[in-house]
Amino acid sequence: MSLLPPPSGVWHRTTFLVDEVDMSTQPAVWIQTPSGPFLDVRPEMGDLLTASCFAGLAYWEPPRMKWVHSVDLWRSMPVDVGDCDLDDDVLTEYGSFTDESGVEVHYVERWERSGDAGEIAYWDPPAGSVGAAIRVDRVLGVIAGGGGVLVDLADGSVIVGSGEPPDIACAGAALVVDGVDWAATDSPTWPTID
Repeated sequence: MSLLPPPSGVWHRTTFLVDEVDMSTQPAVWIQTPSGPFLDVRPEMGDLLTASCFAGLAYWEPPRMKWVHSVDLWRSMPVDVGDCDLDDDVLTEYGSFTDESGVEVHYVERWERSGDAGEIAYWDPPAGSVGAAIRVDRVLGVIAGGGGVLVDLADGSVIVGSGEPPDIACAGAALVVDGVDWAATDSPTWPTID
């Protein structure tokens, strides 16, 4: 098998089963570019899973998808790997992870794509700052400070937020995050968290 472009677009999680328990009540949205960069924002899920905001590069070698986290505010995991079935605009991921007590937990996530990637844009945070920003079509995702947010630029509504979402303003190629200008770029240079 060889690497293929990741399935790009805006992906909304519609089903999340953890050891066959339905955890689908919390939103999660992941934006994916065809060249690899992605950004994912998930709120806290009670006692089971903490909030998470992460971004990096995705690799697609069917049936396996691998997401390498370059920016991960809560250091949830450096690499996320799952077996995936892709059927047009539906991606189902099967996998497992080890929880904090050392128990292996199995999960199934069903994601639905709400449109293709469309126009793509990236921004880098100022020097010395950790963060990431991607726009996929009309959805802007930003991770900065103590949280992350995905916003629908068509109406300014927040799709999902996690932690302490940053305050953002975007007009064309100009992005201001918590009052600071971020630099537009053709290829993100997000720092890796050690």
